[in-house]
This record gives sequence, structure tokens and C-alpha cells, in this order.
Amino acid sequence: MPNSQEAEEGLLSCIFQDPDRIMEARAKLQPEAFYHCETRTIFEELLTMDQEGIPLESVALNIRLNDQGKIERGLVRQGQATIIACSLVIPAYFDRYLKMIHDRWTLRKGIHGHLLAVRLMFRHLTDRMESEVAGTLTDCQNIVQMSLDGVKFDTGSSATLRECLSEHIDHMMELQQKKDAGIETLIPTGFPTLDRRAGGIGLNEYWLVTGPTKSGKSVLAGQIVKHAARRGFKAKIYTNEVQRVSYAGRFLASESSEFDGTVERHGFVNRKQQNEYSRAITALKNSIGDFIIIDNAAGKYVEDVVADMRLEARSGTVLFVVDLIGKLRTRASHGNRERELAHISGCLSDATKTLGIACLVVAQENEDGAVRESKALGMDCEAWLKLVHVRAEKRRGTVKFGSSSSEMDTQDEIIRNRRKLIVQLARGFAAGDVIDCAFDGARFFIAELDNHRTEES
Repeated sequence: MPNSQEAEEGLLSCIFQDPDRIMEARAKLQPEAFYHCETRTIFEELLTMDQEGIPLESVALNIRLNDQGKIERGLVRQGQATIIACSLVIPAYFDRYLKMIHDRWTLRKGIHGHLLAVRLMFRHLTDRMESEVAGTLTDCQNIVQMSLDGVKFDTGSSATLRECLSEHIDHMMELQQKKDAGIETLIPTGFPTLDRRAGGIGLNEYWLVTGPTKSGKSVLAGQIVKHAARRGFKAKIYTNEVQRVSYAGRFLASESSEFDGTVERHGFVNRKQQNEYSRAITALKNSIGDFIIIDNAAGKYVEDVVADMRLEARSGTVLFVVDLIGKLRTRASHGNRERELAHISGCLSDATKTLGIACLVVAQENEDGAVRESKALGMDCEAWLKLVHVRAEKRRGTVKFGSSSSEMDTQDEIIRNRRKLIVQLARGFAAGDVIDCAFDGARFFIAELDNHRTEES
């Protein structure tokens, strides 16, 4: 198995010479990172001594090891701690030794995870012949990933304000370099007010889209994906309301004014529609055909979706849409559906941070405007976009009942070609903005009305 006794002894020697290094070693390594029993035992005891406030020197360490019987049991050789402490190692090599130990630890964990995955695949042949192979392969991927998650080379969760400010400077310099090179670091939504205020969707952000039934939530998500794809951002949609063929039909309907989504039901009514359909097919294939992936996600587990996100992110996909989140499932048991949805939301939100991706989740609203699935969605997200029906104002009118009539308020009606997009929540930008939008449900189209058109209407 991958290991380096020289690196393990070298790291311990650096700690003896510079005891303050024990804090960094504690933050980045676990005792199991040391492959050899003797060095692992010494490291564990050094961690305990540091926690108890005992000076880290070889004499005190040898006494503790002897008193605990660890030398007698052969866990450490007599005087080995002294030999390591007195070895001629330069403390400046600490980082080098640390990385060597961590890399070999990672390889061992990876080997172990793959062995477990191979064992699971063999078990599938004997015990689970009737189950789907895809599910077993996903479980194998998760096993390997979980094996590696425990050995991330973290720089530490804590830092002084001075160090944080230095990190912020590095972040801004990297951001400015990308901007100067013409590289977009935020995914534009296609809504000018939102993009002007927010800049777009960040690559580690979780956005929520809600609205009542038939308000156009999927239309909004699809338009954002389409606009992002035209700007060169690769996206993937997990649809569990309609099949991917129908979802592709939505993009086609939004591409032309000659036909809408009903063409899938009754076919073409004339030659003009057929020609326009061919034009729209060609236009979409040539412009964004390779930038959007559509996945039939009905009945999928969130664990499988996150595993798929991890694979897609490696191939350059940066924007992921889950439509609807309420139809995802989880293998974990949480007692009730609301807690289950909170877990699902948390998994997707965590994925945006660990994978450096953007996730747009579509959810239903109750009549009172609250998220139907779980309140946790509103707490997990960086931005919450709400679609609202626009209604005509109530007016006084005469209503006839047979031979009689009376004055009363007429019922307000939904204006079908209008929607309001409300930024319900946004961390640091645009919260409270109300954006007037033109809407065409049959063509799966929604766009912000500019100020001039808003005034005219």
C-alpha cells in the first residue's frame, strides 16, 4: 500500500523542533494518515499531550509511552521517539512531508473504496440480479466518493481576519483576471434588472423558483437555461414532470412565433408551420444543441442526482436545474415528507458549494404563498424568485339575474400574457425587486418588459 516512513518520521521530527506545527498537523491529518504503527502511535500521543498542555518533547513522550505499556506491547520501540526527535531534519520541510503523507493516505483510501465497490458489483451478480445495474453503479460511485471525502486536504476552517483579507485579495485578483480576459464568472439570467443587480447566478449558488400552479415556473427556468447556453454555459435539466422529448419541444416552441406547444398534440396545420419547425430545429442544433442536457429524472433519488452532478461538473457543466424538487426521493429515512424534502434540499445546496456549480430548483407554492415542499428550501437558497399572476383591477358593474340587476364588484381576472417576477430573497443583492414580464405559456416564453413598454401598457 502507498506509504512513506521517511515522510512520517520527518514530519514528527519537524513537530519536535517546532511544536507550534502540531496545530496545522491536527487540522490537516488524522492519525490513520500514518501508515506505520509506530509513527501513528507517536502522533496520537503528541496530539493528546498538546491537548493537555504538556510540552512536546521526547523525554516526556517516552515516559508516557512506557507508562501506558505501548513500548512493552511493541507499538513503539524503546527510544524511537528520541531518535526521531534528534534526526537531522529541516523544519522548513514540514509542508513537503505533510503533503507526501496526505497524498499516500488519499491513495490508500481510494484503493479501499474501489475494493468495496468491486465487492458490491460482484454481490449484484449473486444477490441482486433483478435490480437495475445503474443503481448499483451509482452506489459504487458514492462509496468511492465517500472514501475520498474524509481525506480532503483542507487548509483549515479557521483563520484570522488578516488571513481572510489576504484570501479575499487573491479572490478579487483572480476574478479581475478572468474579467479582463473576457471570461464570465456569473451565469446571466436574461432578465436585465436581475442581471444588473445580481450580476447573474454564482457558480456556488443555490437558487429557488416558486409560484402557484401554472404560473410559468418551468418556463422561467427553461428561459434562464436557454439564455445561459447562448452565452456558452453548459447546463443540465433534471425533469420529472415531462419527458425530455416534450422538454425539447418547449425550447422549439420558444424559438418561433408560428407554432406553440400544442403542435405535439395535433401536428402541423399548414406548410408554413412545418417549414418554421425545420428552421427552429436547425437554429437550436447549431446554437445551443450541445450546451443543454436533458435528463428524465422521474423517480430518481437525490443521491443519484448529486452523483450525476459530480460527473457532469467534471466535463464542464456548470448550471443544473431540478424541475420539480418535490418529485425527487431519498434513500435516507426522515419520518415525514417535509423533513425528507429538507434533506433533499440540503444535499443539492451542499453540492453547489463542494462542486462549484450553480443549481436552480423549481418548487410549488401553496395558496398562501408558502413553499409547499418544505420551509427549508427558502433557508437553503441564495436567491428566491417568485412568479406571481397579474390580475385586472376590480371594477363596479351591473350584473343581471333574470329580470333583475344589481351593482356589484366584478371578479378580478388573471391577465394571461403578464407575470410579475418578485425577488423574494437575495443575499446581498436585489431583494425586493419586482420585475414586470411578458408571458406566453403556449410558446413557453417569458421576458422582462422594458420601462418604455411597461409605461405604454
